[in-house]
Amino acid sequence: MSELWASPYFGIALSILAFWAGEKLQKKLKSPFCNPLLIAILIIVIILLVFDIPYDSYNEGGAVINMFLAPATACLAVSIYTKLQLLKENAIPILVGCTAGSLSSMGSVYVLCKLFGLDEAMTASLLPKSITTPIAVEVCQTHGGIVPVTVIAVIFTGILGSILGMAVGFVVFPTIIWQAYQTMVFRLPTFTLQFYPGMAVGSVLLSAAVIGITTWEACRASLREKTAALLLPRAPVAGKRILLEYITPLWRHMSFSQKTTARNLFRYKKRFFMTVLGVAGCTALLLIGFGIQDSILPMLNRQTTELNHSDLTISYSDVRAFSVEHGLGDVLDSSADVTSWGRFYNKSVTIYNASGDKQTVSIVTAEDESQMTAYFTFRTRQGHKAIPFDDSSAILTEKTAESLDLAVGATFEVETSDGSRKTLTLTGITENYVFTRLYLSQAQLRTLTGGTLPEWNTVYGQTDCPTSDDRNTLRTDLLACNYVSGVSFMEDTTEMFDNLIGCLNYVVILIIVCAAALAAVVLYNLISVNLGERKKELATIKVLGFFDNEVYRYIFREIDLLALIGSLVGLALGVPLHQFIVRTVEMDQMMFIRSIAPRSYLFSVALTLFFTVVVCRLMRRHVRNISMVESMKAPE
Repeated sequence: MSELWASPYFGIALSILAFWAGEKLQKKLKSPFCNPLLIAILIIVIILLVFDIPYDSYNEGGAVINMFLAPATACLAVSIYTKLQLLKENAIPILVGCTAGSLSSMGSVYVLCKLFGLDEAMTASLLPKSITTPIAVEVCQTHGGIVPVTVIAVIFTGILGSILGMAVGFVVFPTIIWQAYQTMVFRLPTFTLQFYPGMAVGSVLLSAAVIGITTWEACRASLREKTAALLLPRAPVAGKRILLEYITPLWRHMSFSQKTTARNLFRYKKRFFMTVLGVAGCTALLLIGFGIQDSILPMLNRQTTELNHSDLTISYSDVRAFSVEHGLGDVLDSSADVTSWGRFYNKSVTIYNASGDKQTVSIVTAEDESQMTAYFTFRTRQGHKAIPFDDSSAILTEKTAESLDLAVGATFEVETSDGSRKTLTLTGITENYVFTRLYLSQAQLRTLTGGTLPEWNTVYGQTDCPTSDDRNTLRTDLLACNYVSGVSFMEDTTEMFDNLIGCLNYVVILIIVCAAALAAVVLYNLISVNLGERKKELATIKVLGFFDNEVYRYIFREIDLLALIGSLVGLALGVPLHQFIVRTVEMDQMMFIRSIAPRSYLFSVALTLFFTVVVCRLMRRHVRNISMVESMKAPE
């Protein structure tokens, strides 16, 4: 049997039979996933493994087949030659694109090979990775490369997009999101990346399904037609009266080009909806990016300037901090940097709703109840309606009330230090973005503590420290007091937030780049298809004496209107998507601003229209280069 394996006829016969079987299977199943070449490779690999046939023996015949690959590839020049006129019309972008792509591809490979110390043979093997296999093999052999390495490199280049997609999804985005959380005042554990094979396979299959379904549907629509019909010139889409034509006064005052534009928009309904959907995706992405900025960037500033009015927090371990000579109270009263201060009670407790759901909050109560409204603003987030604070007040921050599904007037239970639960009635839900708190009056606090007030354990104050040196000096003086355990300034937290929030700008930039790419691809394809289908029409109006600018307006006015409609649809889609994203990434101790600034709507639409204008300007040359003679001679 070994003599049979060694014969070159065995490799040739096995390859032909395997490919024939693949073709038969593909014709029977009629599935785009049953690629004959892929099936042939699987059959050959299985046979070689089952019968323990050496690869070198099979390759005796494979070498004969490889010999014909190069001539077969050269035959592709025939189809290229038939499109020679098209190549001449687009010579500059083709040459620039091919040159830039080739130089960047080969240059990056060469630099990486030198960086990792690869020899000349490996470099020559990897350089031709972005061309067809037979040509890559010939280039490799000519320059002394290793053929198997070249073949693997060519295959690897084909799947590199999927690998990069998963890398971005599993590494880049999680890291950016984690860094965004680090901008808050929370101390997070060590960040470790985890790879989930199921999610990776699912994402690849989903991408393949989307591409496959659209390709399959397009091919099936053409294959349903009769062969003879496909050889005939395609008839234009039948037109009919549109809604505007029934509005007689408006229709009469429209110009010829305006009427034509309106009719063309509604004649090609599939193109209309797909274009609007693509442009809407671009606008929605932009709105989400700007909306994230509106939700996070001003959050801490609103919390520290509008809702909380204390910029100094002091914690101490014993009330004797105020009774000792030159104690904490004396230092605060004598310091010129401290404008006001007060003692508060601050303690973490667990609260429960009627369903048994629980949340951890911090109780805040003032020794002087007038300082509650002086140091905290109690208001609703929507409408900024003031919430009164009196002896019966039990006010929750909005995030906690939302998590427990509590409304004003609802009852909830607070777990006391002895493990029992006391029932309170919610009197208000206040706007708040950082930390979850339960603001209580002294009367309500006595309800929890059995009628006696606990010891005040925290000092909130207002200072006049314009520089960090002034704050450090005051911090040193306060920490020198007996029983003082901690001193913090809101300015320090704000500065840290501003320094770390810079990573959010990278997220927005990435979103803008993705949106621009989406808009460019959608609009470029739309214009290309539009021009290809209407070459004869455009050539006709040029023959009739239309100037270039008139032709531009004739064809691009449709694009502008579709972009405007798509932008408006994108705004409608972007708002709920922004709300979903913001609510999803929130933490228990934090709530983002859930509104989008008016300027973000304007920027999103303006950038979308800008991308549209840029693409239209780039496509003007294609309209200008339409040959009137060749278009009129064309069969369609």
